[in-house]
Amino acid sequence: MKITIVCDVLGKENNGTTIAAMNLIRYLRKHGHEVRVLCCDQDRIGKHKKDKVATSAEDTATNAD
Repeated sequence: MKITIVCDVLGKENNGTTIAAMNLIRYLRKHGHEVRVLCCDQDRIGKHKKDKVATSAEDTATNAD
């Protein structure tokens, strides 16, 4: 299943929003889903390969496994 997660914050994993979103993303991907993330957090732009998380609807996290 293709799933898009929309977050307002997805910075370092030091706050509840980011931790919950990352846990959900990891869980869904572990179970074979294609997860995309739409987030306006400037800290994540261009870091999707390192963090295994996409940061816009055009980027996909499927190749990160």
